[in-house]
Amino acid sequence: MTADMEYAKVLLKKELSRDMDGKQIVTFRFLCEDMKLLKYLKEKILCNSMIIAQELNEYAVFSDYVEFYSLEHDIDSLNKCKTLKQSNWIQKKMPRKPILHWSMYDLFSLSETSLKEIYYIPRYIKYLDSSIWHYFFPLFVCERNGTGQEAWRYNSDIKLLEYILNRIWENACNGIYNFANTHEYCELNTRLVNNAYLDEKAHAQAVSPFVFHSEYEMEKELCKCLHPEEIGQAKNFCCSAKWRMLLLDDYANKPLKEADDISQNSSCCLKVNGGMAVKITGKLKVIIDDLRSKGCTDIVWCCPSEAEINERYENRNNNQWELKPWSWYDVNGDKMKEYKDPDIAIVCAINVKHAFQLLILQRYDIVLLDYLLGDRKDKKGREYSYYLLKLIYDKCNSDGVGNQSLFTSLGIENDANVDKTDLLGPDGCLYLMHISAFVSAIQERLREQHLLRNESFWHIAHGACPTNTPELFLYYLYRIMKKRYESIMIQDGQEVGSLIHFLSGIYKENPRMQSVNKFNTLLNLRAQYNRIKNDVYKEERDLLNMKKKDPFIKGCSPLDCRSSRLISSIFPDILFYGNSFWEHLQHLIYLTAYGTIRQWTEMWEEYIFIKPKLELNGDKGTTVCKAIEDYIIALKSNS
Repeated sequence: MTADMEYAKVLLKKELSRDMDGKQIVTFRFLCEDMKLLKYLKEKILCNSMIIAQELNEYAVFSDYVEFYSLEHDIDSLNKCKTLKQSNWIQKKMPRKPILHWSMYDLFSLSETSLKEIYYIPRYIKYLDSSIWHYFFPLFVCERNGTGQEAWRYNSDIKLLEYILNRIWENACNGIYNFANTHEYCELNTRLVNNAYLDEKAHAQAVSPFVFHSEYEMEKELCKCLHPEEIGQAKNFCCSAKWRMLLLDDYANKPLKEADDISQNSSCCLKVNGGMAVKITGKLKVIIDDLRSKGCTDIVWCCPSEAEINERYENRNNNQWELKPWSWYDVNGDKMKEYKDPDIAIVCAINVKHAFQLLILQRYDIVLLDYLLGDRKDKKGREYSYYLLKLIYDKCNSDGVGNQSLFTSLGIENDANVDKTDLLGPDGCLYLMHISAFVSAIQERLREQHLLRNESFWHIAHGACPTNTPELFLYYLYRIMKKRYESIMIQDGQEVGSLIHFLSGIYKENPRMQSVNKFNTLLNLRAQYNRIKNDVYKEERDLLNMKKKDPFIKGCSPLDCRSSRLISSIFPDILFYGNSFWEHLQHLIYLTAYGTIRQWTEMWEEYIFIKPKLELNGDKGTTVCKAIEDYIIALKSNS
């Protein structure tokens, strides 16, 4: 049973106007043949909406980029008594263009209203808003008053309509809908939704074998997590820390393949002032654009060549070899001429060998993995990213010997001197996330290879495709970054942070009670510092001390260091303290918690010993020292 699907031809007419400050702005007005939709959009939405796009002609034929379908609701077609197989009224053909589905009611929430007794809504309903190919806009949404009574009102969510139109327009301008990758994803989901039912004699009414997410719901959920009204989306997305990511993708910085029936003459490179460019159609550019949509613009990247990786890898234990820098570029493709201290630094690898070597050369806080890669070194098939997982797993579980045949097939030297501590990320753990369009295939492959998502040495997050499902990708990326951040910041359910942050809390108010309650936290913090100090290297101290806009040191910056950016940004004092410092500090906190007033002299002696190290933390260290001094002097006055 199918519904009457109506196609509406839509034009966008560009209009120039000026805002209150006299600044020229561009708005777009709909010209639509479907009068029902036109009347609604004009009266309820577009009169208050501004859709901004770039480089449009005076009359942009938006129907070249999107099709509009209405979902007609009648009791016969959506009756709850009908079987799920019969009520497949969703458009299930391979779309030629992205589709904006619009309906009278909000189908996503209909099951929570009284209309659920009339209309049958399948569990796979969010297919209508599950990727760049499908968007959903309801004309009416349900609200409840204080007594719980339902009230259906016109949907005045301007942001939703702007979100949909801007997304479609940006994707079309960047050629996203032409990629073989996006066509394959669309075809797969079309197959899934066509088979998203069970036998009606079993669990058809309660279970769907395939369900889908809503991109807009993911966008709203992430927005709630980021609290943009406080310190800004970008800072929250990065957890106020600095990150180094490894991107394993053979199309990281070269044009993605187009579908067989697509031919375009558009340029695939950004114009840059010398040097390399971020390919418009490369996976790296797609990820950067996704991050920029959340305000994360402070990003740099590099794609070291095979020769550059091999040279650094072969000389990694050579103390006489002088570190040679790689070339770093910003989001506009401009080569970095001074240190920028970016929030995110992305290093690209095109095959498993390069990724394996890079993991040994640097500490990566997050690793992003595509699934299908290029040809294997032995020419006996393609590489897959799970090969890298198998190499890591074998190194961590077989006394460092590893699978020699797999090493050989990938052209990697199985160095017995490389052990798991060389491969793993900060705090002895790798945080990985797949970014393929075929996440379900990846999960099945990991199961087939007996690889678990959680081991003592790695955490493999739920994956998502940055091209086809950008909002889901960003949500999962944020979650894994937050989990990575909390793994080194949270103790006993509370965020402890650096030692200076901890001591500030102790001596800010009621030091005695705070010391009693948090003495065990100090012991845990000491153990944590002893663990993670192995992720920051003393020989790189001069580079790590560089500030934003500082000139390079022999062409190098902290981006070229092996040390973890996450650890060194959160714990800038990680290299300051030795065992004797911690012993004296523990005794000081113990005396603060359990000592008597007359023991102020012992406290002072302990404080004098640790003071020079605390002052290395700059103004924050000076403030903490002053608080400790004031507390001890107060004890002396009362003794």
